[in-house]
Amino acid sequence: MSVNSTDPKEFIAKAILDAEEAVKKFINYSDSLIVQVKNNSLTKMALDDCKDMMNYAIDSLQASYSNVTSNELRNINDRINDLRTWLSAVISYQQSCLDGFEHDDDMKGTLQKGIVDASELTSKDRHLLAKIDNKNLKPNVVVAKDGSGQFKTIGKQYTNILMYGDGPRKTIVTGSKGVKNGGGITTWQTATFSAIGNGFIAKSMGFRNTAGPKKHQAVALRVQSDKSVFFNCRMDAYQDTLYNQANRQFFRNCIISGTIDFIFGDSPTFIQNSLLIDCP
Repeated sequence: MSVNSTDPKEFIAKAILDAEEAVKKFINYSDSLIVQVKNNSLTKMALDDCKDMMNYAIDSLQASYSNVTSNELRNINDRINDLRTWLSAVISYQQSCLDGFEHDDDMKGTLQKGIVDASELTSKDRHLLAKIDNKNLKPNVVVAKDGSGQFKTIGKQYTNILMYGDGPRKTIVTGSKGVKNGGGITTWQTATFSAIGNGFIAKSMGFRNTAGPKKHQAVALRVQSDKSVFFNCRMDAYQDTLYNQANRQFFRNCIISGTIDFIFGDSPTFIQNSLLIDCP
């Protein structure tokens, strides 16, 4: 990396671009591996998951670059927390990608070699930064399984969404996927609900995975939304109930129940005034 400037913004911007390029190369590399493993459905699924995660990583890097190069940013310290969060998210996505290959050590080793460049670059960015010091609500849309709203299912990825229900015992998003589902799927794919778009807020909602202990990892809620908030919500499952994957998350007045590792992930998460239930 060569930058003819003493401005830390330019150093960080160049490092972010290099990291983005490394991630794109990794995506191309994984595409070639998908062709090679077309007869192994679980490994192919894990590679597809990796590709999705790396695209999210690119989104985080592009958001970081836009903020660093913005004309409105006069001092890097003004956005240092945002930058740290987005760069940490990239590393989280990379680790989540590798975690999907617990069944295939050879493929995991192969991918680790291809992913190391991007990890090192985003780590360098973070080191550079370290040196720099609902009653009156009217919904836009209604989702109701019985067809009484505009939609019957929740699907698309948006930002700055407030989703609220009639209570965590009344409005429940439920699923039953586990890693031992049929021929097997990855932990990433088991999530009943995934909060992806930044600024997501859930209020008085329930998220449930009924797969049971025999299906092993079975996520009720996976969150990668930055600055996401969950208020008066409930998450119920067995193993791996709440997947705090990446970015800043806040939970208040919530109930989270499960058995093994029922809260896990790499995100900076704050859980306040909530009940954690360790089920037998």
